[in-house]
Amino acid sequence: MSRDVEKDWDEFWKPLVTKEDGTVDMEQVKKELSDYNMILEEVPKVYEHVTGGTLSKPNYPADVVITQADDHLNEVVEDEIKDIIACHLSKKDAQRPLGDLLDELDDLRRYPLEKAGIV
Repeated sequence: MSRDVEKDWDEFWKPLVTKEDGTVDMEQVKKELSDYNMILEEVPKVYEHVTGGTLSKPNYPADVVITQADDHLNEVVEDEIKDIIACHLSKKDAQRPLGDLLDELDDLRRYPLEKAGIV
């Protein structure tokens, strides 16, 4: 993802780090760079945590981080559901695809209602 450096300077950085006379305010530059350094150190820790270690650099586009985080969360949830099911079913059942087990459990939940003519 290529950025327009001049546009970034003119629209974002220049108003933050220049004085009214147009000269660079070095103290403000130092403050902004210090804040940016903190971001460079902390954001990768968050990315690594929410993606299960898949991403660890601060410069990924948001959609990439979100997709990886969603994938990791889905994987964690699916593993937890499988563990819960495995505690209640035989080893053979625990090896079946999760969707099949959930469908079967849903069928079992609805069966008494169907038998009673409610569903």
